[in-house]
Amino acid sequence: MARFAIILIFFVLFMAIPTISLSTIIHVPGDQPTIQDGIGSAHNGDTVMVASGVFTGNGNRDIDLMGKGIYLTGASGSDTTTIDCQGTSLDPHRAFYIQHGEDTATVINGFKIINAYEKGGAIQCDASSPIIQNCFITGNQSLGIYASGGSSLRLYGCQISENYLYGIYITNSTGMDSLIMGKCRVLNNSGTGIRIEQTAGVLNNVHVLDNDGDGVQAFWVSPVEFTYMLVKGNHKNGIRILQSGLTAFNISNCTVVSNDTGIYFDFAPPKIIAPAPEVTAADGNIINSIVAFNARRGIVHGGMVFSYHLECNDAFGNPDGNYVNMPYYPNDSVGDISYDPIFCDTTHGDYTIANISPCASAYNSCHVDIGYYGIGCTRTFLCGDANSSGTVNILDVSYIINYLYKGGAAPNPWQSADVNHSWSINILDVSYLINNLYKHGPALNCP
Repeated sequence: MARFAIILIFFVLFMAIPTISLSTIIHVPGDQPTIQDGIGSAHNGDTVMVASGVFTGNGNRDIDLMGKGIYLTGASGSDTTTIDCQGTSLDPHRAFYIQHGEDTATVINGFKIINAYEKGGAIQCDASSPIIQNCFITGNQSLGIYASGGSSLRLYGCQISENYLYGIYITNSTGMDSLIMGKCRVLNNSGTGIRIEQTAGVLNNVHVLDNDGDGVQAFWVSPVEFTYMLVKGNHKNGIRILQSGLTAFNISNCTVVSNDTGIYFDFAPPKIIAPAPEVTAADGNIINSIVAFNARRGIVHGGMVFSYHLECNDAFGNPDGNYVNMPYYPNDSVGDISYDPIFCDTTHGDYTIANISPCASAYNSCHVDIGYYGIGCTRTFLCGDANSSGTVNILDVSYIINYLYKGGAAPNPWQSADVNHSWSINILDVSYLINNLYKHGPALNCP
């Protein structure tokens, strides 16, 4: 009896030991001749490692991930592992068609993808949600990435450039985080850089540059958040948002420069494709962002009524208006300003700000760094030298009066005219400066 009990105990303990599944690395072309063959022989948890080189032809394009949770990777990254789809109008092909409900257990990493020619995208997702990371998707006669049918995308460390029409187009996705992007660059596409339609999204640390259409479109969206983004040089709007009834957007710590218009937002009747996640209010928030030197307008409210909130932004140097169709901005807002942000070196693409910038936390009433980048260079100014002539005299008095009452240019930096250290420029600064110059008044005291 005792012996039976001991055997029973050992049996129970043995059955309780978890089964250990050993993942396999499948090399292409070492173990399998094509990428598709490598995927076909893989099981969930395996790695399919594709060697350096250019992969073409059947089995290396129109690739089906077959619903498997695998890690598909270029052995040395997108610099050396290329999928050349060799697509044409008569013989269309793409790199990947992901359509079997793949989720975040499926990862595509480290490929360069070129020469796709398809109605969808070089990578197309239908009701699937893979992770795509460290890929370079460029030179395709199709969209870079197209996702629909409830797909979700996770894009990290990718560059999507010089594709036809859209760099990224995601539509009809119902999750609260249907598009997540981080540390990506979307540039020089022949249409809009990123289009988000009937979809929620979070974009962080993304550069959207020099696209022929809008930089980012968010139409009939579920909640979207754009944080720490550089949106520059797009031929239409930097960011264009059309809200529907129960949607929200949040833009914070972005630098939006040298587009046609910086940020445009408005209400639009919803395009019903799929039920959107419910939110409690239709709010638009633009916070801690620089919108400067766009060809026409800065921050534009299209005119339809819904609630929006701006706080601690700097809109400057937009010829047709800095805050458009927003009668209370910036005068009665919370910390919104219109001063030169004093970038360090825009000629060489450096959009960090100078230490004396009004967007530096030490020199704005919000006491936060405004924009994507922080301080990147050091400059000095002479207190009272409002016209930046290098001396302080009666011409500075005239300059401040012109700025305050005649629509003249703002002092640069603004604090050079705040000679009484009140954190604002007004007639008291004029009086204080005159007293200093001609009546032995107290020393100038700029912030």
